[in-house]
Amino acid sequence: HAEWIVTEAARQDALGDVVGSILRDDRYVVLLESHTVVTTHHHEIFHLDHDMVNRDFSVLKRMLTVAGDDRSAELTSAYRKAYVAQIQRLRDRWSELEEYLQGQADRIAPYARTSIDEVIRKIHDRLFADADSVLQQALTRSLANGQ
Repeated sequence: HAEWIVTEAARQDALGDVVGSILRDDRYVVLLESHTVVTTHHHEIFHLDHDMVNRDFSVLKRMLTVAGDDRSAELTSAYRKAYVAQIQRLRDRWSELEEYLQGQADRIAPYARTSIDEVIRKIHDRLFADADSVLQQALTRSLANGQ
């Protein structure tokens, strides 16, 4: 179970990083039948003036421990690969994402307390940043915090 759990969690985290999600603890829900992982307990989105989401890998580590898998080096590599691949998928669909955001401007701009153009610019900048270096920063912060 472990590899697909890590892969799905990484995909969710990549999207959350791009749109500036702040997540609460125990945010992953594993759906065994469909082999998907979803995130819940999104506190807020569009926190675009802060670093990427501080990753709390302790939740994921607990899930993997329950799954009986302790291949942490392999799983960290799988997480990194899936995260970067998801960022690339989002990049490939940037025009669709941008169009969607423009279409939701009347909802997003007041929530984000800035213009939709500014929101789109910040999301674009996050999306096209070096995904591997952003992820390495998150991993480094996580390890420094003992997670």
